[in-house]
Amino acid sequence: QIAVTSLVPSEELLLVTVSGSQPSAARIDSSQTIPSTNEDCCIVSRLRGVPLSYIEIMPAGDFHAINLRAGGNGAAIEWRLFAEFLEKGVIRRARVHAAIVPRENDIEIAAACWQSIGGLELQLTP
Repeated sequence: QIAVTSLVPSEELLLVTVSGSQPSAARIDSSQTIPSTNEDCCIVSRLRGVPLSYIEIMPAGDFHAINLRAGGNGAAIEWRLFAEFLEKGVIRRARVHAAIVPRENDIEIAAACWQSIGGLELQLTP
């Protein structure tokens, strides 16, 4: 497995899921592990002291689980990748997308960012 971790000085951490065209947000107040259910999601971290939010998005098929930790010092976002056994020569890829956006309407912006990366393909050969 590989873990990709971001440490963010945030005052609020949200798990945003996109079901159909309507995003919904759940506040994360402590440590939580969320397994991949092939449901599209992203993480919104509302930054401390500024009117901005940090967004991380990973396509549902690219991660095994998300470990989220929220506390007084900020938040830790850990994407767990490549949990399954791979045969020799198998090429896998995982993409983490990030953006800093205005806090106003950040959930809707996160959903729009997620939709814009949905059709992006990662080129595996030169």
